[in-house]
Amino acid sequence: MARPTDYTEELGHEICSRVALTRTVVEALDAEGMPDHSTFYRWLTKHPTLRDNYALALGYRAEADNEELRRVAYDMDIPSDHKRIIADTLKWQQARANPKRYGDKQLLGSDPENPLPQNTTITMTDAPEEVLRWYAAQVEGKK
Repeated sequence: MARPTDYTEELGHEICSRVALTRTVVEALDAEGMPDHSTFYRWLTKHPTLRDNYALALGYRAEADNEELRRVAYDMDIPSDHKRIIADTLKWQQARANPKRYGDKQLLGSDPENPLPQNTTITMTDAPEEVLRWYAAQVEGKK
């Protein structure tokens, strides 16, 4: 069967479903009956509904990656060094794909509503206990 070159909404939905359920667009498009990669990307520029559905599918895939992170974390059969590599890779991909939601958040000082002093940065990778200890020390220092 030749690869399709004409866009249909049904095919667009099928591609987006595969993207949501698989790890990569390449895997989704390499299946039988799917368009060539360049055709798909051309369709993305031409069809707003496909663009919206594709963005939604990427969001679902990000949630699936979060579930995979949890599964790996609690799987006692996976060696710790492998867990770390898998988790770091998934977190890195998440942070790059959606930095507002999954990237390190930086709190910068000098905001009246923000108790941090100027030039202090705390990222999400800081342990919560450390953040609470730092904050408690700041509050105690103001008394």
